[in-house]
Amino acid sequence: MTKKRRQSKTKSSQQRASQTGGVQFATIEISDDIDAPYGEDIVEAIAEASLALRRGRVEEAKTAFKGIIEREPRAYQAYHNLGAAYMMSGDMAAGEAILTEAMHKFPKYILLRTSLAQLYLQRGEVDKAEEILPGPKRHMKMTSVEFEHLAVTWADLLTDQGDYEGALSWFRLLADVKGGMLPPYWGRRLRLRLLKWLDRIASEEQG
Repeated sequence: MTKKRRQSKTKSSQQRASQTGGVQFATIEISDDIDAPYGEDIVEAIAEASLALRRGRVEEAKTAFKGIIEREPRAYQAYHNLGAAYMMSGDMAAGEAILTEAMHKFPKYILLRTSLAQLYLQRGEVDKAEEILPGPKRHMKMTSVEFEHLAVTWADLLTDQGDYEGALSWFRLLADVKGGMLPPYWGRRLRLRLLKWLDRIASEEQG
């Protein structure tokens, strides 16, 4: 039986079409009302394993996520976090393989796509990253966490493509969704992006 976890009220945001490049959505609906296809025991197990991962108990977390997947193959969050755990332990190839397999199994789960896209961007595979990010749709629904990662990943990708205004538009949209303020982590990320943009602009002017 599907369990629905109500975490916060639904919010909607609209990104208007622009000439800056990147992806254009008619509407992005952001909702933390999650319809989990599994029971509350799995939800709690994922939360406990995720806490272990955040506290650096990587091997414990890997074992826990594997057990969760064996019990509930539909636990898409467990796949994502298992891939992240392998990467944290230094096994990038295994982590990438897990994320890739899970992305094909759960194509609507945005974090699988953004995590893989960030990995590709780190390797300089910009086109490959762009291929797996969500393309233009009439309507998309995702959680606030998924949207945050999607916005920042698109900003990173557009920065690497030299589309600074397009990248900044994603941070503006994220700030709008967050009530006019960026979360501290994303604020620091934006400052780093701005420094990167200024460096590139200076290099282009000197060239």
